Amino acid sequence: WELKGIYCYKFFSIRHSWEKAAELCR
Repeated sequence: WELKGIYCYKFFSIRHSWEKAAELCR
């Protein structure tokens, strides 16, 4: 989850949607 979480968060961070990323990348 850590590796995938960081990648997922970074991917969404670019779109400024870390909130949605937290839910999708839970």
